[in-house]
Amino acid sequence: MKKTFFTVFIIMIFSINVHSQSDDVLLFRPLTANTFEPRIGAHYNYCDENLRLDIGASFDLLKYEYDKSALAFGTDFFTYTRLRSDNNFKFPVETSDYFFGVNSSYEHEIGDDLIEARFRLAHISSHLVDGYTKFGTFIKEPFVYSREFVDLYVVYETHFTSWFSIRPYAGLTLVFSTIPDNVNQILPQIGIESEAKLTDNIKFHFAFDVKDGENRVGYISQTGVDFQFNKKFGVRLFYKYYNGNSMHGMFFDEKDIYNAVGFNVIYF
Repeated sequence: MKKTFFTVFIIMIFSINVHSQSDDVLLFRPLTANTFEPRIGAHYNYCDENLRLDIGASFDLLKYEYDKSALAFGTDFFTYTRLRSDNNFKFPVETSDYFFGVNSSYEHEIGDDLIEARFRLAHISSHLVDGYTKFGTFIKEPFVYSREFVDLYVVYETHFTSWFSIRPYAGLTLVFSTIPDNVNQILPQIGIESEAKLTDNIKFHFAFDVKDGENRVGYISQTGVDFQFNKKFGVRLFYKYYNGNSMHGMFFDEKDIYNAVGFNVIYF
């Protein structure tokens, strides 16, 4: 387990270095309360005493700017892992989900406001890991979980003042290939997020997301504080409320309701 955490630490540091050496940020800023977004960090679910570890990033590989518009093409690689809190500071890995794909994003300025859009073609798969066993046997029988899908998000970012902004958005996910096949293939979604600048280096954020799930509507809300350490790097501390289907494919038809606290590495 110590080797696993050391490996995770090295990957996180490498990811931070890769981002900090780049002169460009993502054209489409990731949505705070949306489930499948690039994140580096973790949060602790104190209702069920487990930990979620996020490792991943998106990169804009090509970017074109013209007049008041910009277009970018990039790629996504994420993992979302659930770990169980155990005695003696042990965190057996129960399940892990892998997300990868390509994306295209667009931005257009309207005065001080922005219209943003992102289209993704992606694959996600899910796997039970050795931490979800008892006496060498899986507590739940593993199965093949695989999805190929496209999603589209459209955002309108408006600035009421120099220190306060909101980003309402709408999204739609279309699943065109899936195992198992008893899942929803059309998933509409809406949400909103806001930022309030407290100082030059501190921002308050709030986000709320509503999405149709496998057999119920899901709700996610998040609020917290962002600390900016330099021009490109910062840390986000947050509280999250989750109510809906489990985000992990091995438990896709099970209900998850929990409160969590956590952190993310963020880029500006």
